[in-house]
Amino acid sequence: MRKTAAVLTLLLGISLAVSGAELRCVGVLGNSGFAGASLLKMQPGGYPGGVAVDDELTLWHSAAPDRLERLSLDGRVLAAFRIEGGAMGHPQHNVRVALVGDYVLELQMDQGRLFVLRRDADPAEETMKPLALDPPLSFWYASGLGARGVEGRAIVDTGTAVHAVDPATGKTEKLFDLPGRVHEHGLEVAPDGTIFITGALGTLAFDAGGKQLRAGPGCYGRINWIPGGLVALTWGGVQRLPESLETVQALFWNAGQEMGRPGQVYPVAGDVVAFATEIGPVYLAHVSTERLDFFRRLGAITPVAVGLSSAGEVLVGAYGGLQVWRWTDRADTCPFASHDFKDWLACRQIVSRGQYTFGIKQSYRESEAMQVWAWPPTVYGLSWSNLQGERPPRPLGFALTEDGRAFFTSEKEPDLYVTTHNNQYLANNVKKAAWAGDNPLRQPTELAGWTRGRVAAADGGEVVLVEPTGEGYREAWRLSSWGDQPDQRFGSELHLTSSRDYLFVSDTQRHRVLVFDLASRRLLAQAGTTDQPGDGFGQFTEPAQIAANGLQVVVFDRGNQRLVQCELKP
Repeated sequence: MRKTAAVLTLLLGISLAVSGAELRCVGVLGNSGFAGASLLKMQPGGYPGGVAVDDELTLWHSAAPDRLERLSLDGRVLAAFRIEGGAMGHPQHNVRVALVGDYVLELQMDQGRLFVLRRDADPAEETMKPLALDPPLSFWYASGLGARGVEGRAIVDTGTAVHAVDPATGKTEKLFDLPGRVHEHGLEVAPDGTIFITGALGTLAFDAGGKQLRAGPGCYGRINWIPGGLVALTWGGVQRLPESLETVQALFWNAGQEMGRPGQVYPVAGDVVAFATEIGPVYLAHVSTERLDFFRRLGAITPVAVGLSSAGEVLVGAYGGLQVWRWTDRADTCPFASHDFKDWLACRQIVSRGQYTFGIKQSYRESEAMQVWAWPPTVYGLSWSNLQGERPPRPLGFALTEDGRAFFTSEKEPDLYVTTHNNQYLANNVKKAAWAGDNPLRQPTELAGWTRGRVAAADGGEVVLVEPTGEGYREAWRLSSWGDQPDQRFGSELHLTSSRDYLFVSDTQRHRVLVFDLASRRLLAQAGTTDQPGDGFGQFTEPAQIAANGLQVVVFDRGNQRLVQCELKP
């Protein structure tokens, strides 16, 4: 890790200066700090959340329904295996990973199937395949798989009984029937072979022969063994049940979507555990009898939107939630705040103006009013209420001008929508902007607000400045190139933000971030090398969502699955 940190330090500040200005890359947030092929990439098609740790202190992690990864504790991918036929859907159905003898097993709840792979398999030649069970077992939505086996066999429950499964042959054997459906949430096997079943009615401990050893209260969530007892992952929280099965203790509570029930906890060494979360990342945490302290996040960011507040807080909107880092956090630091927005809309932009940072959310029904939330949460509800009027169908881009107008674009229409002008960022009405010019927008996506009611729009491979007139709005200028050379033209996908009189553009297909002077349209600075993707500092691969506040900039480096922090030096 020290060597890696030294290399990264030497790479800091690599940038391309234009016209005397410089856009410097100064750090990354939200992942282990590695990039390219060595980065733990997260694009789950569902809610995997399974993890196990072997004797070599490497993690076997269900990174996606069709992908199993073996990781180092610093987040490097050591091997990746395709899971044949893997698929996930419902967020309450999780994946469990188990290490049994020479095999790694995975139970995918949606399919009711066990998958198996030899732990010494060659990822270039072998895949994780469904295990043919003999006789077959009928799983239900809350079936459990112990994270470790008993005498070389995996332990599963099917809702009414506990079974042992030979991972080499698929041979199954019923060990014992369950005394009623007390196991609504999970099964776990301790290293000494004790089998724990828990649910709403209680927690029971059995030996492999079905003899009940002790009983205790129920703890809601999937259960996991750690030294000293069990932990249960609930929606947004972690509970602990000691080995004696006494009173359940609350260890941790977080309203963020990442800390969901479908995750899995596995001991690493000492008091350190690996925590696989609902939407992809793996956390390392110290656990005690009283609390759970997360200290490292291994995993990438796949944001729908990024923002940067005036207080130096980096906000990441993902499907299902909002996560917040401090600008000064390390690359692998956990977010210090998470908020669960189950109705978070796929709007690409979070906007900051002064002390307020705004984002959009709405329910999945398009007929319901669009809402705007504000950060910090202490001003939530004081800024904007439900936006009524001609709400844009499926809002896409979002911008605020310095005089208080809010603009929106739509996934389904080429029109701009605008709120009433009020100077206070307070609004409750939105309407379609009347177009008075001769050159209407074709399909605007992202927006960047400026002064005097003006807004820049990404319109295909061009940037258009829109300004108000007495009759509505019109095109003030359109920028597709700033010279005669081939590298002085935009690619087809652009992402925008603005700060002061600067326009920041992520030129996705050309792998660079550009800074323009809004008044003169002059290129001031560039980070990244045109048409040359890369994963070093000062390099980008398909940079996408971008946010700026003052001279600080955050870019989602999509191809490398990382958040890159930059600073503009005029």
